[in-house]
Formats: sequence, C-alpha cells, structure tokens
Amino acid sequence: MGSVCDGTGLPQTEDQQAAFTDVSSSLQNNTAKSLELWLYSNGGATRQFRIVTPDHKYICQAALQSGKLWIELYTLNKINNQQIAITATNHVVTDVSTITLKDWSHLVIQSSTGIASGALSVYFDGQLLTSLAPAAYPLSWGIDYSGSNYVMPAIDAAIFKHLRVYNRIITTQEIAANMQSACFMPEGNLAVTGNPLLLWYRFNIPSGGVAESNPEGQPPFLVPQHRMAVNYYYNSLNQVVKQSSPDGGTSEFWYDRLGRLAISQNEEQKSPAMVDPENPAGRYSYTNYDELGRIKEVGEKLGAGNVTESNARTLSWLSAWLASGNNRQVTLTYYDSEPLGGWIPSSLTGTLSNLRKRVAATVLLSAGSDPAYNRQAATYYSYDISGNVKTLTQENTALKTREAAYVTGSTGLKQIKYEYDLVSGKVNKVLYQDGKWDQFYYQYVYDADNRVTKALSSRTNDGDPYLWVTEAQYRYYLHGPLARVELGKNKVQGMDYAYTLQGWLKGVNGQLLDPERDMSKDGKAGEPFANVARDVLAFSLGYYADDDPADGKEEYDYVPVGGMTNAPAFKIPFSAPAYDKSGVVRDSYHGKNLFNGNISSSTYAISNIESGAARGKTYRYDQLNRLTGAVFKTNVLTTSSPTWGSGTSYWSYHMERFQYDANGNINLKWCLPYPLSMAAQRMDQLSYKYNVDGNNKLINNRLNYVTDQAAAGNFPDDIDSQSPDNYTYDKIGNLIGDVSETITRINWTVYGKIASITKGGNPMSYGYDAGGNRITKTVSATKEDYYVRDAQGNVLALYGYDNSSFTWAEQHLYGSSRVGMVTPGLAIQSSTPLANANYNATGDPITNGTEGKRIYELSNHLGNVMVTITDRKIGVDENSDAVIDYYIAEVLTAQDYYAGGMLMPGRTYSNAGAKYKYGFNGKENDDEVKGAGNQIAFEERIYDPRLGRFLSVDPIANKYSYQSPYVFAGNNPIALVDVKGMGPGDPMEHKVVKGDNLTKISKKYGVSVKDLMAMNDITEGNKNKLSIGQVLAVNPEANFSKNPRGGYHNPDNPYGEEKNIDNIAAVGIAFVMGGGDENTVIVGGDALNSVKNWREVQNRVNSSLAELKADGKYTPGEAAFRTFTAGSLPANLKKGVAEAWEKIKNLENPWTENSQNSPIHVLGSFNITVRVNANGTTATVAVYDSKTFRSFSDGNAGTGANKERKDSDVKMFTNTYQRYIWNIDL
Repeated sequence: MGSVCDGTGLPQTEDQQAAFTDVSSSLQNNTAKSLELWLYSNGGATRQFRIVTPDHKYICQAALQSGKLWIELYTLNKINNQQIAITATNHVVTDVSTITLKDWSHLVIQSSTGIASGALSVYFDGQLLTSLAPAAYPLSWGIDYSGSNYVMPAIDAAIFKHLRVYNRIITTQEIAANMQSACFMPEGNLAVTGNPLLLWYRFNIPSGGVAESNPEGQPPFLVPQHRMAVNYYYNSLNQVVKQSSPDGGTSEFWYDRLGRLAISQNEEQKSPAMVDPENPAGRYSYTNYDELGRIKEVGEKLGAGNVTESNARTLSWLSAWLASGNNRQVTLTYYDSEPLGGWIPSSLTGTLSNLRKRVAATVLLSAGSDPAYNRQAATYYSYDISGNVKTLTQENTALKTREAAYVTGSTGLKQIKYEYDLVSGKVNKVLYQDGKWDQFYYQYVYDADNRVTKALSSRTNDGDPYLWVTEAQYRYYLHGPLARVELGKNKVQGMDYAYTLQGWLKGVNGQLLDPERDMSKDGKAGEPFANVARDVLAFSLGYYADDDPADGKEEYDYVPVGGMTNAPAFKIPFSAPAYDKSGVVRDSYHGKNLFNGNISSSTYAISNIESGAARGKTYRYDQLNRLTGAVFKTNVLTTSSPTWGSGTSYWSYHMERFQYDANGNINLKWCLPYPLSMAAQRMDQLSYKYNVDGNNKLINNRLNYVTDQAAAGNFPDDIDSQSPDNYTYDKIGNLIGDVSETITRINWTVYGKIASITKGGNPMSYGYDAGGNRITKTVSATKEDYYVRDAQGNVLALYGYDNSSFTWAEQHLYGSSRVGMVTPGLAIQSSTPLANANYNATGDPITNGTEGKRIYELSNHLGNVMVTITDRKIGVDENSDAVIDYYIAEVLTAQDYYAGGMLMPGRTYSNAGAKYKYGFNGKENDDEVKGAGNQIAFEERIYDPRLGRFLSVDPIANKYSYQSPYVFAGNNPIALVDVKGMGPGDPMEHKVVKGDNLTKISKKYGVSVKDLMAMNDITEGNKNKLSIGQVLAVNPEANFSKNPRGGYHNPDNPYGEEKNIDNIAAVGIAFVMGGGDENTVIVGGDALNSVKNWREVQNRVNSSLAELKADGKYTPGEAAFRTFTAGSLPANLKKGVAEAWEKIKNLENPWTENSQNSPIHVLGSFNITVRVNANGTTATVAVYDSKTFRSFSDGNAGTGANKERKDSDVKMFTNTYQRYIWNIDL
C-alpha cells in the first residue's frame, strides 16, 4: 500500500465496498484497535460521515455540529432480509468547541478492548477529548423498510479520507506525528503493514454540495423512523413544557416560580378547528392556588394576552394575568371553613362542620369567578370528627329551578347523610333527602371480615326491621370469594358463582336454565332454595378443555368437588378443534384451548330469548391477546347433546372477525353469516379508512370513514357505507361531526366531556358537576333528566321533566355494586304541584310493601346487563292442582351483545315495551343520539359499540403508548372492560403481556424488582417465568401487609400502628436502641411535619403533581412514583455520625445535637407515592422508609450485617420500617 500524494493532500479514490468489508473483519474481535481518518470540517460547519459494512454487521458514523463531536458504532445481527437487530451500541459525545478547526481535522478513535464495544478514547487534532453527557445524534438517519425488506441507511463517505485501522493503541506522540504529516502519511513504526497497520484505504472529496447533503434535524432514536411519535419537551426541573402527538395535537405548559403548573394551552384552544361563540381562538387553561399551595380555581381564560415562560415565573405578571380576561367553565374549591360572601344556600349557613384542612365546597361556574353568579352546580361537605363525610349536599341549579316550580317550599338541594362504624369506617346507613318528599334510606350489614352481607332500603328510617326491604343478600365461600347473591325480599333470583382453581370466574348458576343443573337447584321442590324463583340467566366461561376425555381423567378448567357427575352445573365442556398433522387448526374461527386467562368460549342461556335455549360462543385471539374472531353457534347445547361443532355448518350470522393495524386500530370488522352467499343476512363487512399521507401511511389514528360491503337495508341499526370525511375532529382528537348520523356539531368542555350535540338541527346538551360527573341531560326543550350522585359519583336518583310534568323517576339500589333501581314514577303536574316539600306517606307510590316498582339487573362477568326483572315472584301451577309447584321471576328486558357491545338482532326481549337505560359494561345508553344501545356514556368518554371505538382521545393515553388512543378495552372486550373509558386494567395492578419481564415492569412503575417479587410471592427461581395475563401488584401502598420494604417481613406485625410522633429524632432513637415498634404509620406530629417540609420530599411531591396533571386534570386513582437516594454523607456530617456512634457505645442519646435531628439523618433514602383520591380533589402522599444498620453507619461509623427484629435477640439496630402519610389538596 504505497503512498500516493499529489501535493495538495487529496489522495486517489479506492474501492469503497472492499474497504468496508475489511473494516468489518477487523472489528470482529475485542482486541485493541485504533481507527484513524481525516474529517472535513470546513471551519466548523455541520459535517457527517457514515460507514455501513456490506455484510450489515456494523454501522460507524460521526457528526460534527455546534462545537460537539458525536461518535457512534452499532453492532448488527442480520436475521433475514426482513429482520435485522441492533445487538450492541457504543456512543460517545465530546466537546471540540475550544479547538480551532482546520479544513481537514485529524480523528483517532481507539479502545483497548475493541472499538465496537469497549470504552473509547477520542483524539481530535492531537488532543484527547473529554466525554460529555449522552445526547441524541444531531442528524437524521434510520433503518427503514421497502416493501417487506429492511433498507440500511446510506453510506456517507463524502467528507473523510485515509481510513486506517491499527492492531494496537497508538501513542499520543504517534498521533501528533501523523496529524502533522503533509501527505497524511503514517509515521515511523505505524507504517509497518500488518503490524500494526492492518488497513489503509484512501478516499477523495467530491466536488461541491457537501454541506447540503445532510440536513439538520433532531429525530427520535433509532430504528425504525417512526412517523407518529409523541414528543415531550422538559425544563430543568424535569417538567413537561410542551408535548405533541398525532391525535392530541400540541400542548404547552407554563409553571409559576414555585414550579407549579399555572397555565396551559392545547392546539384547539389556540386555534380551533371550527371557530364559533362556544369555541373562540386564543383560550388558555389556568390554575390558581391559595396561600398553602392548594388548588382553589381552575378554568379556561379568554382575552388575557399571550404567555411566555419568564412571565409565568414572575409573580406580579402572573397575578395580573390571572385577574384579567374572561373566565369560563370555572371550578372553584373552598377549604377550611364555610365559604364567605353570602352566596351559599341559606339553609346550609352555619351547618358545615369539621372543615379545617378539608374541602368545604366545590363549585362549577359557566363564567366569571364569583359563585354568586353563573353557578351551575355545587357540592357542599360536612364531616364528622374523624374526617368522614357526614353530610353531602348537591346543588344542581337546573334541577333546583325546575323542582321549585313543582314542589312548594322546596330548596331544590339534594342532601345525603352518612352513618359510619367509626372503628372500621364502614358505611352503615345512607339517608337520602331525610324528611323530604323524596326521602329514601339505605342500610348495610357486614360480616366479621367487613364484607357486606345484606343491603336494605326503606322509605322510612324506622327501627322496625320489618319496614326495611332486603334488596340483596350475599354469601361467601370460606376462602373469601363471593358464592351467592339473592335478590329482593321475595328472593326473586339467586345467583351462584363458581371459580376455577386459578380464581377465574367459571360461570354463574350453570349452563342450562334447568333447576336440576343449577348450582343451588333454585326452584326445585325439596331443595333448600325451593322457594327461590328459578334462574332466568345462566352463563359459563371456558378457558381450556380436557385434551383426552377418553382417558377417564377430568382435566377440564373446572372440576367441582366430587366430579362432574355429582355437580352437573357445568357439564357441557367446550371441545377445542383437532389439529391436523401439519399443525394447522382446521377451523380458524373456532376457539382453542387457552391457558393464560383469556376466555376461549362461553355459553349463555337467557330466559325469554329462544325459550331459554343455551348457545355457545367461541373466541380467537392474536399474539397480543386481541380478539380476532367470535362465532355464535347455532346448535342448541343440551346435556344429552353437548355438541359444539367446529365445522361451518354450526356458524350463524353472528360470526365476527377483526383485523387491526400496528397501532391497534380496527382495520376490518365483519359480522357475517356462513356461507357468504347468504347476502341478505350480512350485517357488517366494514373496512375502516384512516387519515393517510400521499404514501398511504397513517398520519394519525382518527377514523375518516368506513365502507360496508353488506347491503344497507339488511339491518336498520348497523353502520352502512359512508363517504370520505364522514368523521371530522377538532385539533385535539375529539369527534365534532358525523355526516351519516346527521350530527353537524359536537361541542366539548375544557374538561373533555361532551357539552352539546346538534343532530339534524336539534340541539342536545349535557351538564356536569365540579367533579366532571353528568348531572343534566337535555334532549329537547321539553325533555330533561337530572342526576343526583353520591360522594363517589354513583347515581342515587334521577328526576325527569317532560313538557308539563316533573317526575321522580329512579332511585338506584346498591349492595356491593349497583343491583338495580326503584322506579317511583311519581309525576307531579304543573297544574297540581306538591303542596309540601316534606314527606307524606299518603299516596306514596313506593311505600314499604309495594311490589312491581323495583327493577333488579342480572349481569355477566363484564357487567353487561343481560336481564332485568321486577321484585314480583310469580307462582306456577305445573299440573293444575291449585298448588304452586315453583316460582318464576317477572322478566322486563333481556338482551345479548356482540363482542364490542352492539345489541344482537333477534336476541332482545322487552315486556310490553319496557326499557332499561343501562347495558354494555353496565354503562348508560344515550339512545337519543344514535338509536338503542348505539352510544354509550362511560364516565370519561363516549363509546360507539358498532365501531368498537371511542369518540375522543384517552385522557391517560400516555400510559398506553403502545396502542391507538381510541382503542376500547385493549381490543379484548371479552375479558376486559374499559375502566371509566380510561384504558384497560387497574393502575394498582399490571397485567403481564408478551415481552414483559420484571425489569421492564419495575421501570414502568418505579418499583424495584426485589419489591415486585416480594409483593407477588415470586421466588428467585421463578422470576423469569411470568405468564401472559398474570396480574401483578405494582404499588406497595396498595397492600401494606405485603409491603416489601418493612411490614411484609414479619407476619406477626404486618401493618404497623398509626401514631403521632412529636420529634423525628424519636424515630431514629427507636431504631438505634431497639425500642418502639418495628413498623409504624406516622400520621401526625412534628415528625411528620419534618418529613413533609424537607426539600427533597417537597420536590418529589411537586414533580409528581406535575406528572399527574400533564393532561390538564387530576384523574382519580392515578399515581406517581419517586425515589430519593441519599448519597454518601459529606465529611462534616460523617463526623457527626461517628460522634453519634461513640455516644451509642457509651449508652448516651445520639440525637442530642440538632445536627443529627433532621430528615437527612433519620430518613435518608426513601420512596414516595402521590396518589389522586377518589374525589379527585385530594391526593394521598406516602413516604416509605426502612432503617438498617448499614444504612445508618454509612459504611464508616460501624460494621456489621443487617438483622430483622423478629429473629434477633439484641434489638439494637434491627430493621425498622416507617410509612409517613398525609393528604394534600389538589
């Protein structure tokens, strides 16, 4: 390899592919290597080079920009033409800002253990560079796809020359000599070919245009180049200042001088998709705080001027801005005392008690900030001495005005009183409208385990037990789960629950509506429950079946004690299809055995539908546990003919099929008969069309329109073919128009709820309370509904206005959940208003003993209301001997559902036109919008079951970044519900999915792998054996008795006692001296105050609150997790610890000096959670701290191992655990 130099320093060009092939070979071992080249820097302009080896084993690239030099090496593994994996990376970012750049800069990259993976040393123009913090590569690149094959990034060899590789580290002197060589020659011994000079290739600089060949950018990392990224931008406090997403648009956030969120603006507020008086441009959301940092006012502001980051941090400017402009949709929160100003209802003045450090009232205003005006709703609180809500008063100004016109003397307020067991905190009684015309009372009875055993109601709060109606009675298995529910004082229905060994629900009652095969034999003569009405609903869930019934072993998912013969309730097991020799399932739509908790089959027998015949359904899923097929079997299942069948002859027109795109959006949804020639029975053959770019690539997840290959006239209520742009959205992803439904405008509140819908020129509107709960529905000028809710947001009562009458329409009934409702039907005519607002037993439509006014709902495992019945029990004389042989329930409605929640044609029943507004997932149907069951109101979003999609973006979409924010129940509506419309699952738990491991889960929830193992009883040998569908506890706060950082280790003392501790030093002394409790819950005193006021705690509380409100509001149940690790103490504090140690050895108090009486010494490292409470207005902060000898001694003052107190004879320095808990107002 002789030198070639033309006197200008530009060598000749050599074979690029051959050179890079040799580079690949030289990098394939982890021995010392040095790579040398000259980089064209052109006086500091942005430059880049990239080597891609022909065997696709390595990418080596470098970039020079803004005084920094990036070096990146990637090791690759080519699997096939469609797949390639990055197996190792080696990155370094260095500072070259102090180096005067030449046209050609000398660069050496070397490592003693291999450049591909070892620690890198970088020399630039002879200087050894210092590494900086990692930073994203400044120029765009990525591995892409063309068709089904991957495409490597382009080679960029335009700006480097003289590529050399040496088989050793070259010295600083050798580097300097090479840098100064006029002809770029290797100096001295470096020129020896083979040792040390392994490779030397020469490249030339092309003519012109170099600077424009690599456009600047800041792309997301690495492979592939995602088109639909959600980007977050942070300030120095790690607070999100800006975020942008394909569906939610761009939102900006501004914080005050204390780091609290003060102002935000989303893209729709800034520049609406459709400007009108309800949606002007230039709006902002704002938050105002009181002197204690509690949120006292939130809302939307118009006309206050633009905001900058520096202005928001200036107190005077922010105060002036908050006082300017016009406020709308304002929520006010009052604390500590009865609100001043004389605006609260006079009947409440002086009645609100025990308010200190508690919420006194929440108010929603349509405009302004003065609750004396434009008040739409308010909730007023009064507490007992223990802090329980004693009295809750709901004010709905629309209801208040309406009722006042029909009930003489009515205040229009609705008051709810609670009576508690002060030891356990259980609710014993709920008094609704005590003493008023619409009074109603609830009473609950519990067992020794605090489980509700009986729910009763009455119109009078009388001590006579015979004046109370038993609505539901509960029985439990000895190991805990619910075993049986009996409904009504007449026992109009008994619901028996069976479970598999894994705890999965097997079914309710059985598979057939046959008392011989009912679990409790309800209605069968001679049995204990002979006088209970016979079942009207029976269903079972199948997971897996016996793989070889002929072997005589019962290996089903459920086998009762004594075997199937002795307990025949579930004696029709699902039979999975056989596999052929090639391993291909013969019937791809038929269910199959599943062992992960997914449901493979179900049976339903519903009274008054097909005479109660039992029919089976089977389900199929993809690898992500998304539903891909559901088949409703036409053959009737009986004990004598338990044939499921897997051939196409057993399909009906209730066969469904689903396909999804990579984001989880439904691409295809079929509901078809078989054979396909039965065109007249086709319901849906839908193709979903989304917004795409010119290359047919998705630009967001918003549905544009659907096409349907089924004839439009086949079924009246399904979705038919639509034209492009059928669905229109605002700029944050809310649906605002639907052409096919003649919906021309949907207006949304700032809190993400539908404010109004204009359909066919007719407006419908919805009103909400300060917590975002629906309290008013206006269908027309002459039809309106008013909701009254309890402290948790559950509907207690519903009143209706219809032209000239005001009706007390519903009073809901609750046990462990909603069991139904009373329908008083008390209609007051405008011509004859009630003369007295107080209770009058005369003419009471639901006086105690009245039957036929109660409706009980029977639901499946998803909460889907399958059947409703009254409280009447009808006797049946089977053989006409004038003797009742058994009883049946009076059925009002019955229905069955498709997988996504749409009602099945032909499988609905209504007794004399009866209706029940609750259905799929137990949620309310808004039938006035799109027809029966076609629009469903989840608490936080609206759902269309025909499409299987929500109408707006998930308010916590950032927690489900792996799927479209419009997805319902993770695309598995057979096993999952969508919790309040905010995504599948529980924030206290994590359901294991494919690809999960403990490390990944620990990072997601901010809890250590060790803690996860302890909370979930996972042994070391099983830590890598998670099962898909397995549910893991992920929050130590959820169950203190299994908290891995303390109480869990000693089953004799699992909980810890709640205490007020006056001095934090006492906590440290208890640990040192071995006195006091092993576990303590500190809820008051100066010890708690010391922790609350410590800067490290406050910083983490503030950052947690910012995270929890990143979407503009606090969502009940959401939590943020933080940790603090105390570093090694500085010398002066170490000295203090050493002195304390000497005092301990002399049996003296080590905390007599103030320097040791502080959280940094006593608390040290800690974990912290901030969780939004159910009321949405407060949050619970919990600081977790464990004390061990090693953490105390700091590895300096003393030596020795940690000891658990229960195993130690000497209690000094044995492990203790504290939890500091307090509530904060949001």
